[in-house]
Amino acid sequence: MDLSTIQPVEKEYNVQNPADGKPTDMIVTLACTHDPRVQQATRAIHDEIIKAGKDLTDEKAADLDNAMAAAYIVDVRFEGDAQWKGGTPKYSKELAKEICAITALKEQILYEARKTRDFYKA
Repeated sequence: MDLSTIQPVEKEYNVQNPADGKPTDMIVTLACTHDPRVQQATRAIHDEIIKAGKDLTDEKAADLDNAMAAAYIVDVRFEGDAQWKGGTPKYSKELAKEICAITALKEQILYEARKTRDFYKA
């Protein structure tokens, strides 16, 4: 095996209903922590935190926390009767942040994103 060719892949995750643990059919595609898109986004968020310094409000900190989790989401797909605000919007960074603004969903995203092994093929 040529170790120089090791690269992370994306993975799909069917977000679960926090009430019963059943799949919702909102499928998010996640990128690995090692993915350049995630690294770029998290770097920009860290820069914002540093720039704000002591002026960082609780509201802005919460928004940046949601953005940090949303950085792992690179696509969203709705299947079956799954909807978001009455529709099936296409992926956007704003949609990803809205998803992560719901704590129970953000926790799922972060849990799945931390499973590094899932982002590499054996």
